[in-house]
Amino acid sequence: MLRRAVILVAAVALVASLVAVWLQGPRAIPAAVVAAIVLIGGLFENHRYKAVLSQQPPRGWEATGERFIDPETGELVDVYYNSATGERCYIAARMPFMRG
Repeated sequence: MLRRAVILVAAVALVASLVAVWLQGPRAIPAAVVAAIVLIGGLFENHRYKAVLSQQPPRGWEATGERFIDPETGELVDVYYNSATGERCYIAARMPFMRG
């Protein structure tokens, strides 16, 4: 929801700033540049994060000890690292069975 609002506001600001550049000249270029950067960031930030996998990683991956709550699903996630490639992957954490 917030991402869509940011994209919408940035798109409107970009159009308005381009109109201002057309009417007022180069004085409005910084506003157009900032609006374009925010719009591009909003459009592509979703591709930066990898999906959370449900299975264990293949051989060669090491647990980093990092854990976080995935903001989209609310799941606890473990972070794994491949020292050969430098790649990271995110695996849904398996909670140990709690006896009560």
